[in-house]
Amino acid sequence: MRFTGEVKMTYALLRRLTYARFTPRNVAIVVGSVVLLFCCVVAATSPIKAVGWFAPAVALIPLFELMFRRSWLRIRNLANQPWQYEVSDTMVSVTMPATRATISWGEISKARIARHAWFFTMASSRAQMTVPRTAFSPDAQREIDTLVTAHVASRKA
Repeated sequence: MRFTGEVKMTYALLRRLTYARFTPRNVAIVVGSVVLLFCCVVAATSPIKAVGWFAPAVALIPLFELMFRRSWLRIRNLANQPWQYEVSDTMVSVTMPATRATISWGEISKARIARHAWFFTMASSRAQMTVPRTAFSPDAQREIDTLVTAHVASRKA
């Protein structure tokens, strides 16, 4: 089976894909680290005040938004044209205006099915390829879910 789709990258789609990349464990590690660092700084520099404990949560909101803006500034020139995605029995590929990336199923060490995307981690470099679900029709999404599940199950066996 071979599925092809395309999507025009927008800021909203980039945010959705970036949020989908974070697993609850990763978010807990980042938030916990920031809170711990802030608490250490507060404890070392001044007497602890009740308001000081809520500042880390408030500080994270613009931090995440800055992360999205930075990512968008890096790819916005590539977002003028649609990105094409292909998923088949043998490989997964993405074609952007400037380049094409193709990985075979043998090179994929981990695959994760999320609500907004599929995430494929390559064994050799630990790099991750993200394929947005919006590039495909709902029927194709179900078929790709089955294909990804089958390949992940065959890797574990």
